[in-house]
Order: sequence, then C-alpha cells, then structure tokens
Amino acid sequence: MSYLRILGGLAGCAALIGIVAWAVATFHKAQAVDGYRACSKAAKSASAPLTDCDATIKVLVTAARASAACDAALEKDPVDLFGATTSCAAGTKRIIARATAAEGSLADANAQLAGAKADRDAAVLRAEARANLIAARKAANDRTIEAAPRTDAGLVHCDAQCLHALAD
Repeated sequence: MSYLRILGGLAGCAALIGIVAWAVATFHKAQAVDGYRACSKAAKSASAPLTDCDATIKVLVTAARASAACDAALEKDPVDLFGATTSCAAGTKRIIARATAAEGSLADANAQLAGAKADRDAAVLRAEARANLIAARKAANDRTIEAAPRTDAGLVHCDAQCLHALAD
C-alpha cells in the first residue's frame, strides 16, 4: 500500500509539473504570438522600428523597405538621385550611374553639334558674302571694260582711267 501512496504522490507531482509546464509554454506562446503581431504591425509601417522581430524578419523587412524607397525614387520625374543612391542596391546604382553618364555624354555631343552647326552657318554666310563681293567686282569690271574705248580692230583699249577703275 505504501507503494501506491508513493506512486500516487509521484503521479500527482508529475501531473502538477505537467500542468505548470503547459501553462508556462502557453504563456510563452502567447508572448510569442503577441510579439509576432507587433512585428507584423511594425513591418506594415514604412518607418516603425522592428524591435519585436526576429533577425531574419528584420533583414527581409529592411530590404523590402529599401526596395520600396528605391522604386519611389526611380519613379519620380526627374529621378531622385539622392533617394536612389541611399536606398537602391549596388546594381541599380551602377545602372543609374551609367544612365547619368550617358545623358551627360549626349548633352555634350548635342552641344558640340550645335557649335559645329553655328560654325558651319557662319562659314556659309562668309562664303556667300565673299561670292557676292566677287560677283559684284566682276560685274563692275565687265561694265568698265564694256565702257572702255575700242581700237579699229574692235579690241578694248584700256587707258589710265580704265585701269584705275579696274584696280578698285
């Protein structure tokens, strides 16, 4: 009979320990669920601290927030370069740098083309002015020669006055 009492007491202690262990586990689970709920609420916010989250979840939420900030910076017109460089990944930053460099090269090429076009237009104007001057001189010389006296054989006899008019 004493064994039964001992076994009964041990069974009661074991049951009590089991109930306490179950209560502690349930309490810890409730705390974990509350922590997960707080983490979920913080993760949905764009700037709330992630103090209740596990390290893996913190890394993932931080990466998602940076990605959203990067997308927002890239969707602005013009692109928010500061926001993009502070929130985007390295590969995206390289693409942005290449695009910015290409835009600078394009602007430089356009400026060089505009300068070349201005030089060409000025050269054309100078050539036209020179051609008009030469044509006017030739026409004046032709009029001078036509007005010059002729010899008996019909050849032009250019006297001093004629030569002076041709020299101008």
